[in-house]
Amino acid sequence: MDTKDPKAVVRRWIELWNERGVDGVDEAFAEDFRDEQLSARLGQPVTLELFKTSLRALTESMGHAQFDEHEMIAEGDRVVVRWTVRGVHHGPIWGLTATGKSFEIEGVNIFSVRDRRIIERSTFLDIASALIQLRSE
Repeated sequence: MDTKDPKAVVRRWIELWNERGVDGVDEAFAEDFRDEQLSARLGQPVTLELFKTSLRALTESMGHAQFDEHEMIAEGDRVVVRWTVRGVHHGPIWGLTATGKSFEIEGVNIFSVRDRRIIERSTFLDIASALIQLRSE
């Protein structure tokens, strides 16, 4: 892996997530990582530890969901990834109790990379589609 290439850093994070889940965070993310959207949802600044706690809660709700990268574009230290995540709904999320249903959600992340680590992430995902899949009979 060319760790000087921001795309390679982000691609490695996707591989780490698919292989090890939350256990891959420390290898890919900087200590001063930030996620303003997650901060807004949680009502507090997101530290790396809080990010890992959030990912653990997501894993409890959705199992070890797997990401497939469809497209990756980079300019400078910014990387945009369009992806699909697939998993099974095991626990409460988005106001829904566990359904045991499989899901497939499309989304986009925008990452910033510095010194071979991810320092910032923004996430845009199709929650409406997820809710339809999980609520359908």
